Amino acid sequence: MKNEITTPTKLTAAIKAELLAGATEKEILAVVGMVSEAFAMVQNFKATTKVCKTCNEIHPLESFTKRKQNKDGLNASCKSCVSTWTKEYKANKAKAKASLELIQNA
Repeated sequence: MKNEITTPTKLTAAIKAELLAGATEKEILAVVGMVSEAFAMVQNFKATTKVCKTCNEIHPLESFTKRKQNKDGLNASCKSCVSTWTKEYKANKAKAKASLELIQNA
């Protein structure tokens, strides 16, 4: 299929044109029905989940904090990744502060 399939209508046309050449109309309608259901399931999945930019895992939308600046209104990283980053940042900051104090007191 040369064109990108973005809607059930385009997929239906592609199936009719390329995949089911010579099939009966009943067979085509059965496949189109299954494809439409699958497409609806994918759209629903996309609407209720998001990929974390940090860990690249799929999480439910509840796993992301709100962020008005982003297009979807959610942070790009999941809560777990943000928590891990924050802990590492604070630990590194404490180490740097301790090192600075040692240098200043010497």
